[in-house]
Amino acid sequence: MIKHNSILNLDTDERMDIGTYLLEQINDYMTHIRGVRVSPELSVDAVAEHVRRLSFEHPVSAREAIYHILEGLRQYQVHTPHPRYFGLYNPRPNFMGIMADNDYCNIQSAAFSLEPCACSGRNRKLTIGRFVKMQ
Repeated sequence: MIKHNSILNLDTDERMDIGTYLLEQINDYMTHIRGVRVSPELSVDAVAEHVRRLSFEHPVSAREAIYHILEGLRQYQVHTPHPRYFGLYNPRPNFMGIMADNDYCNIQSAAFSLEPCACSGRNRKLTIGRFVKMQ
């Protein structure tokens, strides 16, 4: 197997492991959302310290990096999927919406010609989202 020359390029086994891990984490979050606080106790210093823990000078495995990011989201965000969240402008996400975000929002869309399907799907999702919020 050819090894890539970048720590950001993962081989097939690593990609499958990360994909499975990420799906497990999403499922765990959605299954156990009732057990977390709806909104965090915010500390700018604590958030900044959490973000500073990862750097390219001290690389970690992909799984460790994803765990760190997810842990930050668990600790420092408002949890809109929580049943006690009564926000006006942030609708509760669902699993298929999370998958759509992964498909359409994380693309390199500098030009339509580079990603015509993804750009069209993202634009449609944004249009539907605006329509739903207006209802």
